[in-house]
Amino acid sequence: MRRRRTALPGSEEASPFAHAAHDYAHNLVVGTHLRTLDVRTLRRVGPCEVLLVLAGTGAALAGRDPAALDEDDLGAVRAALRAYLRETGRAPRPPRACGAPVADNLARLAAILGLDADQRALLQLLVVLHAAPELKELANGFGDQTLAGAAALAAAAIGATQARVLRALAPDARLLGSGLVSVDESDTFPLAHKLELKRGVLDLLLVPALDERSLAARFVPELEAQPLAWADFAHVGAAADTAKRLLAAALASGAAGVNVLLHGPTGTGKTALAALLGRELGVPVYAASREREDGDVARGRLGSLLLGQRLVPRGRGLLVFDELEDLFASAFQILVRGGSLDGISKQAFNRHLETNPVPTIWITNSLAGLDPAFVRRFRFAMELAPLGARQRARVLARHLGAAHRLAAGDIDAIAERFSASPAQLGSAVATARMLAADGVPDRGAVERVLAPIEKLLTGSDPLRRTVFDAARYDVAAVACSVDLAALADRLADWKPSAAPGLSLCLHGPPGTGKTEFVRWLAHRMDRPLVAKRASDLLSPFVGETEQRIAAAFEEAERDDAVLLFDEADGFLRDRRRAQHAWEASQVNEFLQQLESFRGVVACTTNLADALDAASLRRFVFKIEFGWLAPAQAWTLLGRCLAELGGAARPSLREEPRVRRALDEAGPLAPGDFAAALRRLRAVGAQPGPDAFVRELAAETHARVRGPGRIGF
Repeated sequence: MRRRRTALPGSEEASPFAHAAHDYAHNLVVGTHLRTLDVRTLRRVGPCEVLLVLAGTGAALAGRDPAALDEDDLGAVRAALRAYLRETGRAPRPPRACGAPVADNLARLAAILGLDADQRALLQLLVVLHAAPELKELANGFGDQTLAGAAALAAAAIGATQARVLRALAPDARLLGSGLVSVDESDTFPLAHKLELKRGVLDLLLVPALDERSLAARFVPELEAQPLAWADFAHVGAAADTAKRLLAAALASGAAGVNVLLHGPTGTGKTALAALLGRELGVPVYAASREREDGDVARGRLGSLLLGQRLVPRGRGLLVFDELEDLFASAFQILVRGGSLDGISKQAFNRHLETNPVPTIWITNSLAGLDPAFVRRFRFAMELAPLGARQRARVLARHLGAAHRLAAGDIDAIAERFSASPAQLGSAVATARMLAADGVPDRGAVERVLAPIEKLLTGSDPLRRTVFDAARYDVAAVACSVDLAALADRLADWKPSAAPGLSLCLHGPPGTGKTEFVRWLAHRMDRPLVAKRASDLLSPFVGETEQRIAAAFEEAERDDAVLLFDEADGFLRDRRRAQHAWEASQVNEFLQQLESFRGVVACTTNLADALDAASLRRFVFKIEFGWLAPAQAWTLLGRCLAELGGAARPSLREEPRVRRALDEAGPLAPGDFAAALRRLRAVGAQPGPDAFVRELAAETHARVRGPGRIGF
């Protein structure tokens, strides 16, 4: 049941807002159409509690539906209000200050933000309006308001003119510019919702001796220290150094409008880099809090940022706004809302990016939806892409230090297997040290810590990913049109120059060792490998395949890696046979990227005849892989038998027969031996030479016939 009141709402014994609430209620009666005491107006406003108390009629009618009041009820209210106005007069009153500690805190807050007299008066009104439910009920009775209507209503309450209130609410005025108050321009609303007080301000005003430190801790808390070092961002060293020099100059000169944009996928260390920039420059970094404004995180955080621009001393700190994408509505929403994003004026946001006194770092995971007009106003932008394998290896080695049991190959294997961020690698090493009895981590401990998180993030078990083992690779076991060992020797010391890079097209039947050779070549060149299959690149959305192709080249360039496109015939089909424009567009994108790429790129295909002719001409090396020679097949047979625990080779008496059976098994490739080996290993078999050859024959028979019919 609704609680009834018989005393003035916010009476002096109840709260520090009592006297001010009384004065505002009086002014709203004498300064608006309520002063006519028209029955229709009274019915629309309703018997709100504050009116009944002013009228001295008690709370007998409070809470009743205005439409249910009869003429006698309304007549009693009108008569009582007439008596009240005869006694008090129809002139507005200067609103009294709030009680302690609110009045002192409001004065201190106004001084900190540099508010003028009208802005101070309006701020106190909004504070009392949000603190006294009965006053809000009266204001709500006037219905939904435009900005002009809200300004007229507020002007009546504080005893000012509408024009003065509108000036106090101008986008470039301190009240809105500080983020303390915001105007919801998306629609018409009651006064307390049209002019919104920042969430949390009311609570702070009730705390004795409010100061800048308390305000900053509430709305722009200092960013937590990060466990990473500047060396962890060596892969973006030049860009990071530029950002640091720019921010240092802004801090030293006090230049306004300095904004830096950090963008890239989640987990790439953007927030950590922002904290490190502050540490490198010797200043604190403050982050706009995630405070909601009526469920709107974006507006609340922008208000915190604007307030931070007033609270952080110029030249003595940086501000960070994380997840910038939350601030922006979609292009459709911007169109519907008539040029606003989440209720924030685009013009006001542009002005902020040009005038903010505290250098600000903006962070986003996605550039989608950001208006180019905003992007152009950033002084500097840098991308933080996911680390490549070589970069991960350097970061992991730095975190391991000298006390560990990992060989260089172990570090490289972890870096290739796990796509972890610098923070994840640092955390994994620290956790592995805690788990080790002597505090010295080994490879198994680091992988066991990284694997569950990686599986949660990617959906696949990283421990099942194969890592290339150079010690097990024998280039002599590959049948090829060129001497692969000699080619690898010549390319091992190749260095990029201004000329186009190296490109190889490896073609031949399935299983002939094309992909493994590229892995081995990357090892010989001491470069990581970026491998992309057609399934990694092809997208059902127009233009996205081209973007993924470009991103693959960028990734390889960042990590100085060998770039492998496996099964390239999936997107490099002959353009003369294209049935859709996007099929040709994919090939065009690849060719353009290939022309400008200064690194090493290799494509493998089982269908060389299907490739685009112009694409084939662009490759520096076109190498055909074929079936194994008898001597190569005999060598691989011995190795496979040894791995399974059987005899390394057939006996002298068996050799002629086994060689003959091996020749008759059909054309063989290294992939056939690998498939037979996996199958026999899965069942724990230790076959003799004849049994293994039969497995090879079955493999080639299946390949020649193709898959049989399944079903009925």
